[in-house]
Amino acid sequence: MAETYSRLGAMTSTNSTTVGQVLLTATNPTIVSTVTVCNTAASSATYYLYLIPASGATASTTYATATPASALVHGATLAANDTVTLTLGLVLESTNNRLVASANSTTVGFQAFGVTVS
Repeated sequence: MAETYSRLGAMTSTNSTTVGQVLLTATNPTIVSTVTVCNTAASSATYYLYLIPASGATASTTYATATPASALVHGATLAANDTVTLTLGLVLESTNNRLVASANSTTVGFQAFGVTVS
């Protein structure tokens, strides 16, 4: 099996605390080692990070319908001009293969780093 280490995904928030954007969808087994969350504004922001199935009855990018068990971070405050690095070790597979992120500001960016196994 080949392992590819890389930046797995990157996105900027669309200023929503109820609907997230897909930061990463895994089609092969993927290990997300690290997620960075960066706020480039002079004011604090709130961010969310969920691990959600890509299909089926529980598939959603809407936090209101996601289960609490899907939450990795829910409503955490990120200080002005700050970056948070989350070391997670998430395994994305066929049952939980969507990493969804959002923030209450368009000044918040997310990046995921890890390895894909093919």
